[in-house]
Amino acid sequence: MKKLEDYMKIPYRIEMELIPQSEGGGILARIPLLKGCMSDGESYDEAAKNLEEKLAMEQVKSNP
Repeated sequence: MKKLEDYMKIPYRIEMELIPQSEGGGILARIPLLKGCMSDGESYDEAAKNLEEKLAMEQVKSNP
């Protein structure tokens, strides 16, 4: 049986889209295959970094 660490090593596709200024602006980054896995930032780099940090936190929560 695979563990979370195995799934964390898979190179998932990240989608990024602009958040309209009327909604605060910035960039939304998400991994479509992982339901609810998304984050945002003021730039593409920041959004990607925030998404990576979110994934790392999820890994820590599942491995106490």
